[in-house]
Amino acid sequence: MQNTGLIEKIQNLPPETIVEIEHYVDFLAEKQKVKQRIRTDTKSIASNRKDCEKTGSVNLRERGINAEEAAAQRAALAAFAEDWERPEMEIYDKL
Repeated sequence: MQNTGLIEKIQNLPPETIVEIEHYVDFLAEKQKVKQRIRTDTKSIASNRKDCEKTGSVNLRERGINAEEAAAQRAALAAFAEDWERPEMEIYDKL
């Protein structure tokens, strides 16, 4: 893709508009990064779910989670355990 015309147009704009364009480009670049992280996380979640369904467990080390991080997550999520274990919550297991 050739951007020569676009670059010339931008160079002819006032400095304050060029700053706005730069901020917008930064925003678009960050948006792309977020989209990529979401795609990666979605694939990872699907993979984790398949592993868990097959084996009943997930190898956290393979997922880059060490023992200290796992313990911290376990402690942070413990408050939700009672709610998660309610029979009416089983509907979410089917999602």
